[in-house]
Amino acid sequence: MFEQYASALHQKYPGLEIEGENYPPTAAKYYISQLINFTKLTLIICIVFGHNPFEMLGMETPAMYTYAMENKVSVPFLLTY
Repeated sequence: MFEQYASALHQKYPGLEIEGENYPPTAAKYYISQLINFTKLTLIICIVFGHNPFEMLGMETPAMYTYAMENKVSVPFLLTY
């Protein structure tokens, strides 16, 4: 991302000197992001195959999940953003 921003600035201001690099996330933030991505993918798979993981966990099914189960074609595309 940094390289793209630096490139755009160099095109507009050719004499501008830019030093820097991408800042890596901390380990905690990295693992949290991986957990979120895994959870999202798992929910998409459950929706497509018609499985309700909330019943297995003994929880009430959220209205949003029920809506997703009824609209299997459009909802996985919405969850990918």
